[in-house]
Amino acid sequence: MADILLAAFAAVFSLLVGAGNDGEPDWIPVQDCRAAVEEFNAVNAKVRRIECAFREEKHIEVLEKPAVSEGTYNFSAPDTIRIEYLRPEKYSIHIYGGKLMFTSGGKTRTVDLASNRQFASMSEFLTGGGLPSDRKDFRIRAWQTEGLYKFVVSLPKAAKGGDITVTVDRKDMSLVSFTMSQGSSDYSIFTFYDKTIAFK
Repeated sequence: MADILLAAFAAVFSLLVGAGNDGEPDWIPVQDCRAAVEEFNAVNAKVRRIECAFREEKHIEVLEKPAVSEGTYNFSAPDTIRIEYLRPEKYSIHIYGGKLMFTSGGKTRTVDLASNRQFASMSEFLTGGGLPSDRKDFRIRAWQTEGLYKFVVSLPKAAKGGDITVTVDRKDMSLVSFTMSQGSSDYSIFTFYDKTIAFK
């Protein structure tokens, strides 16, 4: 359940997701990380709704090949997310009003996000409207190329999650990709497509 929750919260970064980056460019450290984060957040805060399809690749050390899932993703500001996994297994994740509902096989399990330190930290992350620029318990590092920013967000120890790496197009502050680590060598890559985006 914790892995599913982390995946759901990581998906909030799909606001304005663009195409992936095939090569690994030469990254230079950003001198003013806070300014770069606030620039990204300003665009992120204008998003009212997004609907798209997604593909998730889970890279797990004990598996020979990545585990691939596909489905749909819907976000409505300020804090409503619905993720429908369609292949290979069908289940859904719905986040609304401080609660997370996981439905599979006709059964629904509800979690109060405020009742658990791990869930509460992630909930604050979700409802913050972007990257947590003013939170001391979230560590953000940033690098840049001529056309890209790369933010690496380290979650609080209480959240027991790995880093989230977010690559952003500097021209329009749209996301290029993000990767969520889930241990020393396990990670998930999310790709979003067929996007419909509405702004405030």
